[in-house]
Amino acid sequence: MKYFDMLAALGEGAAHPGGFDSTLALLERDAIPTGANILEVGCGTGRTACHLAKMGYRVTAVDVHQGMIEKARRRSEAMEVEVDFRIADAASLPFEAGGFDVVFVESVTVFVDIPAALKEYHRVLKNGGLLYDREMVRKQARPGLMEATQELYGTRDIPSLEEWEQLLKQAGFHSLDARLPSDRLASLQEQGVSISFDPYQMFDLEWLDDPAALQLLQRNHQFYDEFGDALSYAVWIGEKGLVDGSDS
Repeated sequence: MKYFDMLAALGEGAAHPGGFDSTLALLERDAIPTGANILEVGCGTGRTACHLAKMGYRVTAVDVHQGMIEKARRRSEAMEVEVDFRIADAASLPFEAGGFDVVFVESVTVFVDIPAALKEYHRVLKNGGLLYDREMVRKQARPGLMEATQELYGTRDIPSLEEWEQLLKQAGFHSLDARLPSDRLASLQEQGVSISFDPYQMFDLEWLDDPAALQLLQRNHQFYDEFGDALSYAVWIGEKGLVDGSDS
């Protein structure tokens, strides 16, 4: 079992640094423009996408994991909101250029080909459109950190704050603003587990009988015990600019 299979089985709706509480805080502090057409990339089981739809936005949401999308669709039915859920890869989005006002991402880009994904976010945004991207940040080098993250999560790299800024600029984003946590994350939030109750979480009970799944969960806890103080996160908000004078 892989990490994202575990999240799908758990039905976890906010597996990102800070959890769903930090998502709500972001949307309150840096409100998305009224009437925006939003694309959420890496929507998981759809908690944020459905919340955005509940707020009145037009929402399209994609994830590469079929099990996540199935639970996301069931969540939207239970919440009686309309979201266009699709299976798609962050680095190869199935949308025309310039179709969205906002691209919303929470701890997804770090797990894929970062330059390719950022280029795709830029491509599908309208000129002047906004990217909201919450990602892990490497605060300090630590022996074994990158090997552990690649083995557990499949990440190729965890950029530093400065490296993230450079990657975003290279993709064509400007007017960049990084929102940083005020201190080291609380232990539950550090592991991407939302403190706020999720009434629509769909848990696969058979998961409890899978030794490999329980071992993976334990390894995830051990990872944060060992490396948590070497990591943080940032929420980047950037505006679409032009690359080489092109609109795409």
